[in-house]
Amino acid sequence: GVLCVLQMFLYSPKKDRELLDWPKDIASIADYLGIDKFHVLGWSAGGSHALVCAFEMPDRVISGAIVSGLAPPDRPNPYEGYKGFLKLLMILGRRFPKLVYVFRKIAAKQINSPKGNIGDKFVKSLPKVDQIPFENPAIKKMLIADIKEGYKQGGEGPARDDIIINFPWGFDIKEIQTRFDIWQGDVDANVPVNQGEYQRDLLPNNNYHLLRNKGHMFLLSEWENVLSELVKTNR
Repeated sequence: GVLCVLQMFLYSPKKDRELLDWPKDIASIADYLGIDKFHVLGWSAGGSHALVCAFEMPDRVISGAIVSGLAPPDRPNPYEGYKGFLKLLMILGRRFPKLVYVFRKIAAKQINSPKGNIGDKFVKSLPKVDQIPFENPAIKKMLIADIKEGYKQGGEGPARDDIIINFPWGFDIKEIQTRFDIWQGDVDANVPVNQGEYQRDLLPNNNYHLLRNKGHMFLLSEWENVLSELVKTNR
């Protein structure tokens, strides 16, 4: 199969987009490229997008990986482990979605400003363990370019992403039979470890990897191991 890596970056906005719309886009791309079966990987909020592909296309998705991935929002105690701004953003996404559009519009203006130094601001906002990968200038340049691309059309797309991941996803992950590797850092501040554990306990066919002293950005240094496990077929 061909590896299809899913990440939460903005494409042409679709009004009232739902999580269950995502597999239709992936299927269309795969059909266009002549790809029958493929693997999926979702990082952070992209984890839900990898899962929905396996749910909707069980005959096409060979295996999946969730890296630092969010758990379903309708779980018990959904804000457990969160603090400060991240907790506020999660609550806004679920209870006051209109305010999320305002926040993302302001963020888009700052990110798209030629005077804005989004790179240094972004790195400094991260926990110390997550700043380590950005000591490599190439990695820093790559991720900042991704952030700018995500806001290229404004804040509407990212705002909709915030809302989608904080409302019920529309499917039950317990029904997914596709094998998933779950990768979780034990000091992840963006996605607390309880979320990886929750998915581990519910997904019928999974391999759980808890990485010691790793935060949210460990994929930037561990991607080879993650991809090697993902495409293994002898398990």
